[in-house]
Amino acid sequence: MGTFDETEDYREALCRIKVISGIGDTTATIIKTILKLPEDVADRAVDEVIYIDCHGIDRFFGKYHIWSPFFLPEEPFHIITLNISDIVDESEKMFVVAHEIAHFILDHCNPENPGNISKDKDVKEQEADRLAESWGFTIPERRKEMHGNSPSMVGDQGTIF
Repeated sequence: MGTFDETEDYREALCRIKVISGIGDTTATIIKTILKLPEDVADRAVDEVIYIDCHGIDRFFGKYHIWSPFFLPEEPFHIITLNISDIVDESEKMFVVAHEIAHFILDHCNPENPGNISKDKDVKEQEADRLAESWGFTIPERRKEMHGNSPSMVGDQGTIF
C-alpha cells in the first residue's frame, strides 16, 4: 500500500483505515492521529490494525484496549477498541489513539513474544506513554494528575486484541 501523508484526502484515508461501527468523530480522530505518526508507524497502523469504535459499550470492552493478533491465513491483524466519544479534548482523544498504537508497535500483546506479555502492566503503560509522546502527542494533564509520574489511565480505557 502507499504511504500515508498529510496531503492524502480523508476519503482516501477512510478507504484504507478499517473502522468498525465508526462514528464520524472517532474515525476523524483516528485519521488525524495516524497522519501525525512517523511514516513507517502510520503504514503499520493502517495496514495491520482494525479499529472498533465501542461508542458507549465500554462496559463490555473497557474504555480503550489493544488485543493480541488474530492470525488469518496470510494476514495477521490487531484490533484496537476505542470509546473516546466522552472525551471532550481532541488532543486527549488523539493521545489515547496514539497510546494504543504504541502498545501495538511495542508488541505488548503479541502471544509470540511472551517477554512483553508478562511485563508489568505499569511498565507497559509507561512505555506506551513515552512512545506516543516521542511521536509528538502530549500526555493529558488529567492523566498526569491522576497517576503522577506513572500514569495508567489509558490502560484502563483501551484494549488491543
